[in-house]
Amino acid sequence: MQHPPPRVRELAQKWLQGTISAAELEEFNDWYNQFDDEKLILPADSDAPAVIRERILQQLTARMQSEQSLPTPAPKRYNWYGLAAAACLGALLLLAGQRYHWWSTTTAIHEVNSGLAMQKVILPDSSIVWLKPNSQLQYPAHFREDMRQVQLTGEALFEVTQRPRQPFVVEAGGYTAKVLGTSFNLRVLSATKGVELSVLTGKVAVAGHANGQPKQATVLAARQKLVADSSQFTVKAVVPREQSLLEAGTQYNMNFHSTSFPEVIHRLEEKFNISCQINGQGLQRCSLTVDLTDQSLQQSLELIAATSNGRYQVQDGSITWSGEGCR
Repeated sequence: MQHPPPRVRELAQKWLQGTISAAELEEFNDWYNQFDDEKLILPADSDAPAVIRERILQQLTARMQSEQSLPTPAPKRYNWYGLAAAACLGALLLLAGQRYHWWSTTTAIHEVNSGLAMQKVILPDSSIVWLKPNSQLQYPAHFREDMRQVQLTGEALFEVTQRPRQPFVVEAGGYTAKVLGTSFNLRVLSATKGVELSVLTGKVAVAGHANGQPKQATVLAARQKLVADSSQFTVKAVVPREQSLLEAGTQYNMNFHSTSFPEVIHRLEEKFNISCQINGQGLQRCSLTVDLTDQSLQQSLELIAATSNGRYQVQDGSITWSGEGCR
């Protein structure tokens, strides 16, 4: 696990105090952008024929340039440049210092999970929140154009849709977490009045605040965990067993190995609350090895189409699959 070097901690402190210069902010952003959010997803079989890899590239390129797509934002995990990183980090100070009532201008939705099972919540931006037992989530019916802000009590796993011009903000237990698009688990520690934040993919900027003022901030990368309360602000590694426990009861893990095409589509239907139809026997006989974990619905469709030699069409809220199928 890598910790920020002393120079970066110095720049972060200046950023918190509002004394960071333009040159120093650029230096801070350069460090931030050294961590790549991209996750190249190809069939897990390293011996896959070159023609399959070429087909993936061709189909992804063609589809991303076409007009026919789902009404969802652009695919996740682009490595946004310094401007996006500056916007993400720079605004966090304002968020930590000005906890305004964002819900006062729009209808608030209050989700309460008082049961024993996981509760899935699909937000207005298509982000998915796996609300865990004895937890609550509050969010507006329509997000602001410049920000997506929610409040959490308890614990939840977030799969955030990538929108560089509309950062996603979670306020929980006196702390603020801010991302562009990533996945993470956030738990409010009621006993210590702190939080435990585990980043699964991407990066998360998090700050604590007291009396309306920020008191400490840091940037977490994938597979890092922050444990914070009034007496500590500790970053640790997220071990595989711990990640499995965080994912338990959710449909976050969508990593398929030699799985039938119908089963993959069924899992997609369950996760995103969609309806699909498969035409022809070619696709029915397909067996897929593909990782759709933490992918948006549109990106998932693109990857399935590329790896199965299939095509999809969206019409009247339903998705129809066709094509020759795997070769």
